[in-house]
Amino acid sequence: MFFNGLVAERGPPWRPTDIWDELVQNLPEQQRLESLNPELELQHLQELAMQLHLNENPNPQGVSAQAYSQRVLRPPEGASARIHQPPLPHLDTARVHDVIEEVTARNANNPKLSAIRLPAPRIIPPGASPTGAVEHTQLLLTNSARRLEVLRSCIAAIFECRYADARKSFPGVLRALRAPSARSALVRDLAARLPTNKHLLQHHQFELVVRLLNCALQSASALDEHSIAAAILPLATAYCRKLCTGVIQYAFMCIQEHQVWTSQQFWEAAFYQDVQRDIKALYIPSPAHHHRIPSPREDDEYISLLKAQEPSALEIAAEQMRLWPTLPQEKQRELIASEESTLYSQAIHYANRMVYLLLPLEGAGRRADVRGDDADRASNSITNSVAESDSADAESGFEEADPGEAGNNVIKMVSRFV
Repeated sequence: MFFNGLVAERGPPWRPTDIWDELVQNLPEQQRLESLNPELELQHLQELAMQLHLNENPNPQGVSAQAYSQRVLRPPEGASARIHQPPLPHLDTARVHDVIEEVTARNANNPKLSAIRLPAPRIIPPGASPTGAVEHTQLLLTNSARRLEVLRSCIAAIFECRYADARKSFPGVLRALRAPSARSALVRDLAARLPTNKHLLQHHQFELVVRLLNCALQSASALDEHSIAAAILPLATAYCRKLCTGVIQYAFMCIQEHQVWTSQQFWEAAFYQDVQRDIKALYIPSPAHHHRIPSPREDDEYISLLKAQEPSALEIAAEQMRLWPTLPQEKQRELIASEESTLYSQAIHYANRMVYLLLPLEGAGRRADVRGDDADRASNSITNSVAESDSADAESGFEEADPGEAGNNVIKMVSRFV
């Protein structure tokens, strides 16, 4: 409850600011100046202490000898040992309301109180990003430039049907996928090669792409810190191959064995990320509104520049909170309906994705355990086969089939998510 109150009070990007917000905004510059001149550290502490003191004692006479001191009555001796405590008398609701209105009307005519202005809300400036994560990312990008080039060449060979060249560099690519930068480059390259929402591959292409996706997911944790599994979700439902007439195998059917799909935190984080992206698209004009048309050579550079100039989600939320009281009611209802429909459609979309990746293709359910060995998996498959044969021999009627343990687990997880 305390954390929810903190988020509700300090979370909105459009609110009145205080000393803490200004300190967070100016902290990187202060640390840079203090590293050049250590004497400034004491000066900054004194300035902060003076601001806190003036916040607690806004009256300049508060530091004098004639400062106002609140008088509190001291309880009489033996009050703690008194056994009989008189009950609190019943308060008259009408009388309390009249007293509140009387004091409010009296203070409304007070010029001193009317001169006090509450701080106006403003856009909260973003804080500085962690420097350690940036330096670590730059180090990875510097050390893996050659591996990223090999990865791109391998993916290009796969989609150009040069399977001999792709298999020749495949061991090096699998080793390179241990780095988060290589996994991010893999999903970006595969997403860039999607012509539509569905891409039908040849058998050798499909097998190599699925192997790359499985290798990238092996290093993904349950929290998916690098957003690799979240980026693979649209790829898993887009890449497919045709087994025979009317039978199509999708990539998500071959990557179900990873533990990241069983994490509720992963699904919630990926869902919120996609909802944020779609809601941002409601308020950001599309690149088609830009009059300048880039050439194919500078297309990537121009698009990256546009993305760098895009406002963040918090900046968009702050601007909409600032403009909200001035919008007509019809516009407000239209925006509310658009955001709710976006949220509802993404919830349905993610419920389908959870069913795709959590529900095994076998009827009785088979999910690999990372800690188990091949013998345990073999015994489980035999047990599942017996269970399937027993259920097949049962009489068929109008009763609903038992979804089984795997189906019940999927139903519970989707219900918790929704």
